[in-house]
Amino acid sequence: MSEIQEEEVVVSQTMTTKDEAAKTNALIAYGLMVVGLFTGIFLDCWCYLWAMIKKMKLKVQSLKITIPILPKPFGGGS
Repeated sequence: MSEIQEEEVVVSQTMTTKDEAAKTNALIAYGLMVVGLFTGIFLDCWCYLWAMIKKMKLKVQSLKITIPILPKPFGGGS
């Protein structure tokens, strides 16, 4: 009985070529998922910053349009 259990342990501990290929593919997949995660975080931050810059430019442009319309403090209304 103990010989059978020892043989099963030996067989289960050795990896076949299919197991090695599956392990390699799994590691590649995990690596690509990590790269995708960092790429997604980078793109989210970049898009957020780009949107904030565009929003600030829009505010500045709207101020440039309204400032000449306002009356000047010492120059009169026109």
